[in-house]
Amino acid sequence: MNDNAESFSIPAEIKQEVQEPTLHLLPAKNKRVYEKEMVEFDNWRKKRGLGEGAITEEVLLAYFFNVEKHFAASSMWTKYSMLKSMLKVHKGIDISKYGKLTSYLKVGSRKYKTKKAKILERNQIEEFLKKAPDVEYLQVKVALILGVACACRCNELTFLDISDVQDKGSYLYVLIPDTKTNISSFTVMEEAFSVNAVEMCRKYISLRPKAAGRRFFL
Repeated sequence: MNDNAESFSIPAEIKQEVQEPTLHLLPAKNKRVYEKEMVEFDNWRKKRGLGEGAITEEVLLAYFFNVEKHFAASSMWTKYSMLKSMLKVHKGIDISKYGKLTSYLKVGSRKYKTKKAKILERNQIEEFLKKAPDVEYLQVKVALILGVACACRCNELTFLDISDVQDKGSYLYVLIPDTKTNISSFTVMEEAFSVNAVEMCRKYISLRPKAAGRRFFL
């Protein structure tokens, strides 16, 4: 054996230097969720008396057999993805090479039937805007108008400020806060719905405090 091929142990400080930048490979926003998934796997493994060297394909299959009892197929893939990242970063184990495991998850996905989300049809929205009494449902009506006309997400409506909705006479100019798209403003036209959308929003605005820094919706 030549000098270049001679085996040696890696000093602890070198391992530490490598580990710290490696941790940045995990998505910062969801780091806690990833860590929680790793803890759940470690706890399951320890309860069965499995040591560090027992992280094999058979062990992962047994773990996901257990997970399947409590989660849908879509959640199984999410948990698999997080655990795959954590094991690769912390243990140097690449479970994407475990063919039996991925095949098992794929079979589970084929059996899973997604539930179609219930959505309001356009005619249902129009009927609600025309027939529901303003005394009770004015805020809901305005939320529907802005949500549909401005393609707002729930969190964008939540953070909408009074000053973000500007009355331009024949239309409303709406600035969307914290948008995830490249479009950050919309207009609401009078003829956007079968009712006068601008007039309905104007009626709601007249009942709200005018000071900036106040949420548009209570």
